Amino acid sequence: MLNTLIAEGRLVKDPTLKITDNNFAYSRATIASKRGYKNRETQEYESDFIQLYLTKDNAKNFAKLCHQGDLISIIGRLQTDRQVGKDGKVTYYTNVIVSEFTLLTKKKGAAIQPQTTKATPHNSSYPFPSEEPPIDTNFEAMELPPSMPFHDTEY
Repeated sequence: MLNTLIAEGRLVKDPTLKITDNNFAYSRATIASKRGYKNRETQEYESDFIQLYLTKDNAKNFAKLCHQGDLISIIGRLQTDRQVGKDGKVTYYTNVIVSEFTLLTKKKGAAIQPQTTKATPHNSSYPFPSEEPPIDTNFEAMELPPSMPFHDTEY
């Protein structure tokens, strides 16, 4: 199943950083992401408010680098949880579990060098590669056997 979300928006307020008794770091934040169309009645753009959840070093870096008003982009996955209140009422809430974020601009519009961070996979024994391997663009045509569909089609 595919569950990937990519979004861009401005931080509504400074992110919170909490560290549990087990030394587990997590951060929560909200971004306002402007919709791509105007409201018919007001002729103004509306925003969606997206709840973010980050863990470990990703959470620490996010809380250190990002502040209210900063423009960021995120990559993550949607996760819906439920909570049962004392009155028995069930409340559902949706968060984006952020795996990667990029700080695009600071609040006052001063452009910065974009900084991207990635979450370390839970079961990984090696770090992410520091750079992408080169892509081989030297392709050769391949002969298809007559049993393959479209074997005589020219491309």
